[in-house]
Amino acid sequence: MFKSIIVVILMLAVVNADIWSSCGSSTDKFQIGSVSIVPDPPVKGQTVTITASGVLSETIDGGNVHVNVKYGFITILNKDEPICQSGSPVPCPINAGNLNKTVSIAIPSNVPDGTYKANAVLTDTANNEIACINVDLHF
Repeated sequence: MFKSIIVVILMLAVVNADIWSSCGSSTDKFQIGSVSIVPDPPVKGQTVTITASGVLSETIDGGNVHVNVKYGFITILNKDEPICQSGSPVPCPINAGNLNKTVSIAIPSNVPDGTYKANAVLTDTANNEIACINVDLHF
């Protein structure tokens, strides 16, 4: 479940510039080419389907993702997880080249209204940045 949340955060982050910003650099190993989302914007109580594609400059065979999510000023998630883990929506190794992924996940109808801010930093086994995203969602 945690891996699905990470994928959704990252994919939602790139849907439009109103909700995301990059905290990485032009040397990030994953460069996003296109994203589609249905429904757009996401709706509480519905399933959101996100399709993303981009180019990964190097094969990823491990690493870490650090995710911090806040509801207002309250931290609701601050967690490190290995990228390559059983049940990951994107299994490892993740080969260099074009990467396309579609993920569907239900957004609970009881998600409280308010502002959610998230930061996700993905690093490889040598601690080099793969991607870094800041997200600002409002329900």
